[in-house]
Amino acid sequence: GRDPKSMYNAATLAYLGDAVWELFLRRSHVGQPLNLANYRMKVQRQACAEAQAKFAKNLLKGKRLNKIEESIFKWGKNSRIT
Repeated sequence: GRDPKSMYNAATLAYLGDAVWELFLRRSHVGQPLNLANYRMKVQRQACAEAQAKFAKNLLKGKRLNKIEESIFKWGKNSRIT
C-alpha cells in the first residue's frame, strides 16, 4: 500500500490515531456491566495524553511494531498539533 506519510501530514495521522485508540477502548469496555457515565470515565482515563504516553512507551519498548510501523508511529506521535 501507499506510505501513510505521503497521504497525511503528521498531525492528521496523530488525530486519526487518537480516534482509533478511543474506539478500541470503547469497544473493550462495552461488555462490562457499566452505565454510560462509567464507560466514558474509564475510556477518558485511558485515552488521556499521559495514559497514551505510557502505553506508547511500553509498545515501543516491547518491540511489538515492525520498523515501518514504528517509523509511522513515531512520526505521528512527535507531531505538534496547534
